[in-house]
Amino acid sequence: MTHEKHFLIKKELVPTLSFPSEGLPMERQQQINLAFMLETAVKLGNSYKEEIRIMFRDDIGLKMVETSVWQASQKHIVLKGGIIIPFNRVESVQLQ
Repeated sequence: MTHEKHFLIKKELVPTLSFPSEGLPMERQQQINLAFMLETAVKLGNSYKEEIRIMFRDDIGLKMVETSVWQASQKHIVLKGGIIIPFNRVESVQLQ
């Protein structure tokens, strides 16, 4: 995980961001851990309406959003309200 400054944004602003098609450099074990954390986040979001922190990169830099995750696959993460973040642009997930 990076110690670079991030910008906290509202989830409603995510659709206005631009995401490069290439993914972030990540080791296979990091991808597995991220997928596991997102699977847990989906369960928490759907069952208990829990919010998590997602750190991701758009074409400008590091962003963070705090929201519930409704669905996650190896291509996309669907946030509350149907907002999508590409999986390959997610840097980390923090359960609260």
